[in-house]
Amino acid sequence: MNRIAITSSTLALMLVAISGCKQEAPPAPPAANTAASNCLQYAPGMVTLIGMASTQTVSAPDKDSREALLLTLDQPICIATHAARAAEYPAVESVSVIELVPQSDFAAVYSLAGQRVSAHGGLVPISGDGAAAKTGLVLRTIKPAP
Repeated sequence: MNRIAITSSTLALMLVAISGCKQEAPPAPPAANTAASNCLQYAPGMVTLIGMASTQTVSAPDKDSREALLLTLDQPICIATHAARAAEYPAVESVSVIELVPQSDFAAVYSLAGQRVSAHGGLVPISGDGAAAKTGLVLRTIKPAP
């Protein structure tokens, strides 16, 4: 019985000693660079991208198919996360295909399929059934590239 009492008191002293020790938190990771100097930004910022325009038929379960207008970039890009809304606007690396999202004059925009184009607008993430790419460019202007 003495032995149990000693063990219990020893444990109690150890707990007091441990709880009295100041534990240091692990060092914080360096702040994430959400605006990497070589990465583009999501809208409302505007970007101009150059590449080959093409169309692709896409469909979602239980929905009609549609023609998506895609831009295959000359050079892959990266997009920095949106600092205030990282879950909705995640950082992405090595983007080489973007879905072009026209706001008006659809016929004129789609007539550029098969040509090299210069597209100007705001980058947005795209998700869900029927998305042709994970990133979109909401078009302000599009024209044949020089």
